[in-house]
Amino acid sequence: MILLCAFPALPLIASPDFEKEVAPVLEQTCLFCHNAHETKGDLDLSTRAAAFAFEGTIVPGDPEASLLIEVVSGPDPDMPKKADPLSAEQVETLREWIAAGAEWPEGRTLVHDLPNVFPNKNFHSDYLQAHG
Repeated sequence: MILLCAFPALPLIASPDFEKEVAPVLEQTCLFCHNAHETKGDLDLSTRAAAFAFEGTIVPGDPEASLLIEVVSGPDPDMPKKADPLSAEQVETLREWIAAGAEWPEGRTLVHDLPNVFPNKNFHSDYLQAHG
């Protein structure tokens, strides 16, 4: 008993690393439509304040009560609407993050991870040489 009191309590659920695991999921799968400039469904997931602005969107400690988990999981998820569904691993990352308290670093703003539309940085000059 004395031994148990000597050590600080450990969280029952280990939270995924926000920067390495949670932020990339949100940035790659949600922020295209749910950001500060485009808030489809009046939802902005780019900052902690915005993401938690509506009660029930993310319920720290209760992923099953969180609308975020409801809309991205299941056999036919509602979100994302115009993209492939999240992988089971991505959904589980969000679920574990919320279950562990949904910690979000102070001042951290997420930014949509845009795909590189023109992987060839010389696209314009290459095009002009070939067609000009």
